[in-house]
Amino acid sequence: MPRHHMKDDHWNDTWNKKVKLSELYAAASVAENFTELKRKKRHGVIYPCRERGGADMPVRIKICGIRRPQDVDYINEYLPDYAGFIFWEKSFRYVTLQEACALRKRMDARIPTVGVFVNEAPEKIAEYVHSGAVRIVQLHGQETEEDISNIRRLLPDVPIWKAFKVRSVADLQKAQLSTADQILLDNGYGTGQCFDHSLLTRESRGAYFTRPYILAGGLTPENIPEVITRYHPFMVDISSGVETDKCKDPEKIRRAVQTVRGI
Repeated sequence: MPRHHMKDDHWNDTWNKKVKLSELYAAASVAENFTELKRKKRHGVIYPCRERGGADMPVRIKICGIRRPQDVDYINEYLPDYAGFIFWEKSFRYVTLQEACALRKRMDARIPTVGVFVNEAPEKIAEYVHSGAVRIVQLHGQETEEDISNIRRLLPDVPIWKAFKVRSVADLQKAQLSTADQILLDNGYGTGQCFDHSLLTRESRGAYFTRPYILAGGLTPENIPEVITRYHPFMVDISSGVETDKCKDPEKIRRAVQTVRGI
């Protein structure tokens, strides 16, 4: 056993009271060293997989694409676990940094905000985080491991989520090896369509894909129960599924949040 592992036996004992190390996703293959693993635990970004012994953990829900003051009011009323701002200019849900800051001030302080970036410069991402508009970085483009490393160097204490466009089992394998704190599986970039969820079954994915994951794309209050029951995501990420005519619908947000909390 490496010396730094022995040195942290007490830390292990404390953590094991809550979560068995065997339930963590292939941590040794993802974290560069034990210090990195501790950093992830400290910021609450490593979680046991529900279907491998963590079934008592509640599924989380993120409502993404918040862009209007009334959207924030809906979020404040129904209190999802996370809310997301889109900082990609090609999206109709795009908000400027100034707009995001104003929306963040209006939002309940208990709700962490996630900034969605597409192939953005690490320095600009750091500027958005330092403004206070967002607390979590979500990368939704073709960002590389080097990009993740560069962002982490600028923002060492900020969780980084990386989205993966899923078309085959090979895409799941790529997601498994990511050094991002969390991975998000999606059909594309805000398409509002589901990818082939059958790829997430044990039979399709095999034994190598063991990470907890955020599931996005084509989710609605109606299909959330089946998706959670069959595929066991750590979190569901919804945007178009809680909209009517491209605007956030308070009734759909209420149903989505209450449905997830009721499972």
